[in-house]
Amino acid sequence: MTQEKIIIKISGVRICLRGSARSILRAAKRYSPYVVSGRADVTLDWTEGVPPRSTHWPNPSVFDGEGGRFVISRRDFHGEVEGRRGHFVTQPKLLALDSFLRVLMTEILARRGGVLLHSVGIGTRLFPGRSDAGKTTLASLAPKRSVLSDEIVAVLPSHKGFVLHATPFWGSFRRGTNTDRKALRAIFFLHRKRKERIDRITSSEALMRILECLLCFRDDDARAGMLLKICADLVQSVPVFTLSYNAFSTGYQTLEQRLGEACPSSC
Repeated sequence: MTQEKIIIKISGVRICLRGSARSILRAAKRYSPYVVSGRADVTLDWTEGVPPRSTHWPNPSVFDGEGGRFVISRRDFHGEVEGRRGHFVTQPKLLALDSFLRVLMTEILARRGGVLLHSVGIGTRLFPGRSDAGKTTLASLAPKRSVLSDEIVAVLPSHKGFVLHATPFWGSFRRGTNTDRKALRAIFFLHRKRKERIDRITSSEALMRILECLLCFRDDDARAGMLLKICADLVQSVPVFTLSYNAFSTGYQTLEQRLGEACPSSC
């Protein structure tokens, strides 16, 4: 069987996938805005087939194996990565690949001091929210070119604070196209069930809220401590607010004005 490869760049991470010509062609179409050339940060041999039997569903499990490798396991995929090399198998559907990449990115970003968050990224603003918080609705109101993702945004440290990175991980398995990154200027937690208002909140309250939106699939104290510090630094780096608005009666131009008045530095 002919083997092909592709390098996709997600939030600054270059991932080389090597697999059958058919598999790589499908991945290239799905992630075409993220396809790059050059040297990969990690190279993975990918097989579409039947993963080893796993009891983990719907949440995957990530744990350390022998020899410094880590293992990612769920019913529809299984992978092992050691250093810059690894291999994985997924069920023959792109949704399984997409899910595997999300989990893989949580591991790689954590080692770079970053995280994946359930959130909308619009320009320099981050809007975290759990399921049914209104992320997709908010993203649909904003200019499309300004939306980094309507479901999962990567946040990484820089020498001047934190940076928001677009990802291909959108809600309802929609195809992401934005590859931008923006310096983080403000965080607005979505709150659909309140009256229309924007309130400043403390770093301690913000930390509790951001942890609810964190993607983490490990269950060990060392990783928990690492992520806790990253999130604490994140919510202390910029002004943080709660946001509630009526999506049916509030246009984005009006909302943009209110956000700017609440936090002029985010404009």
